[in-house]
Amino acid sequence: MNNIIFLDIDGVLTNDTQIAQTMPKRHRLINQPTLDLTDEVELALLDFDYKCINNLKEIANSTNSSIVITSSLKSTNVYPYIAEYLVRLGLPIIDRTENLNDKYQEISNYISKYRLEDYIIIDDDYFMGCDEYADRFIYVQNEQIGLSKTETIKAINEINKNKDKRRRLK
Repeated sequence: MNNIIFLDIDGVLTNDTQIAQTMPKRHRLINQPTLDLTDEVELALLDFDYKCINNLKEIANSTNSSIVITSSLKSTNVYPYIAEYLVRLGLPIIDRTENLNDKYQEISNYISKYRLEDYIIIDDDYFMGCDEYADRFIYVQNEQIGLSKTETIKAINEINKNKDKRRRLK
């Protein structure tokens, strides 16, 4: 299997600045008499910041990585539409972790199931157990901007470092 990026979405590909910019449209949608699935999908897609998406594409493309979604969005009715949208934008999403309401366990199970060695985790929240993956954890620090250029470079370097380390051990 390729390198894997375990990806949280909220706070990584979405950010507070983007949400603030789309607030008028968001209010228009929310204040409709009824909200159908199409409206829910549109609301979810408003949150994405293309700079963050392009940063993630840079990580995936320059490291030959595929993406596994760890976000709580994976268990919502809009997830299939979000995933399809992101794939159409060029993100190599291949899967999502199972829904156990315990991100550490979800990621650990996935790593064990597929015997992964080359992976990173990109998230804007520290979760219980993430310290076990400290050398592979890319913490998205600024909720105003989401996945930054600095974090993009760090992620690329981390994937390449882990791959080089494994190559030397063989």
